[in-house]
Amino acid sequence: MISICRSDKARDLATARGSPLHDLGYAGHINIASGYGRWPAGYAPAARLADCRSPATA
Repeated sequence: MISICRSDKARDLATARGSPLHDLGYAGHINIASGYGRWPAGYAPAARLADCRSPATA
C-alpha cells in the first residue's frame, strides 16, 4: 500500500484544521467493491465535507 502521508502528519493536519481524523488502519480503499459493504457512519462526514465546498468547486 502506498501511503500519501504518514499518520502523524495526517493527525497534525487534521488537528490544525479542527477536523476529526478517522484512522482505519490498513483498510486500504474502503468501498463496497473492496468487500466492506455500506458504511452508514461515513455518510454524515461525507455530507459535511460536501457542505464545505466553495461555490467554485461545487
